[in-house]
Amino acid sequence: MIRYAAALLLSLCLAATAEAADRALLIGIGTYATLPEKMFLEGPKNDVPLIEKLLKEKQGFAPESIRILRDKDATKAAILASIEEWLVAGTQPGDRVYFYFSGHGLQVKDQNGDEEDGLDEALSTFDIAAGDGDWT
Repeated sequence: MIRYAAALLLSLCLAATAEAADRALLIGIGTYATLPEKMFLEGPKNDVPLIEKLLKEKQGFAPESIRILRDKDATKAAILASIEEWLVAGTQPGDRVYFYFSGHGLQVKDQNGDEEDGLDEALSTFDIAAGDGDWT
């Protein structure tokens, strides 16, 4: 009986420490630093709050488990840092991770030759700029 109680207590303690966590990164970019206003998007300002609501109300994500980058805060550096530090480094096996992007997408030259069409698909960050024959 004592062994059973000890095993039960140990399993409850382990279950409590191994509880899965949630992490979400939501990005919405409707305005861009270097693009003409005619290319701005209306959807992202509505999309991100709706996805946030969905995650909280239907998926049980806590508010502190959701990081949001909008417009001028969604630079290339900020997005890459949030992916690396928030989603990748902060996640353990068994966690739920959600990544959402609302904004422009584009194609850039394939740098490693793994695309048949010679183009990689990419996300347009707030600070996207025309480079030497391609986007940076």
